[in-house]
Amino acid sequence: MDNEQQLLTVAEAAGLLRLGRDSTYQLARSGAIPVVKFGRQ
Repeated sequence: MDNEQQLLTVAEAAGLLRLGRDSTYQLARSGAIPVVKFGRQ
């Protein structure tokens, strides 16, 4: 079985969760969904 993790953009995660972008960001900030940050931020 493959243990490779899949990374999604906020837009992709929002689509899968059937939520808006802002709601998805709120879930990420609250820790309800795991987040990996890339880049300068």
